[in-house]
Amino acid sequence: MKTATKQGDTGMTDIKGKRMLKADPLLEAIGTTDECMAEMILLAAQFPEDKKELETVVEYLSALCATLAGYGDRALFPAQFLAHIEAAIEALEQTLPPFQFTYPYSNVKAAQWNRLRTKVRQVERRIWAVHQKTDLSKENMAVLNRISDWCYLKSIEILTNE
Repeated sequence: MKTATKQGDTGMTDIKGKRMLKADPLLEAIGTTDECMAEMILLAAQFPEDKKELETVVEYLSALCATLAGYGDRALFPAQFLAHIEAAIEALEQTLPPFQFTYPYSNVKAAQWNRLRTKVRQVERRIWAVHQKTDLSKENMAVLNRISDWCYLKSIEILTNE
């Protein structure tokens, strides 16, 4: 397997056969999403009890990356995933105290979920920046917002159950 093609040495890369600047906002959105998925995979590797939930979100974000790059289905079934993530949020909310924003200083796992929340927010901002060019649905944009909410609630759940 050859990985060093040297095609990107000039600051350009290929997306669906077209040369594009690596600094292009679309590539920034794709790269930031990839970084977020790496954070989720790391969290899943450290805490196997969260692996199944995180794998589901990583699969969605991976499909979103493919869509942004022009390789995936623009539909992505976002309404289905939105319902899934909203159900997870509602289930968490049933078990948690009333909302009060909290920083998780006392627990490493909760802090990692909080860091993931901020990474998802960054993905959301990057994708909004290219939203008009990508034709992503409003549901896809809402999903990103809900994923960050879910990450925050996971952090609070950990703190609550200490």
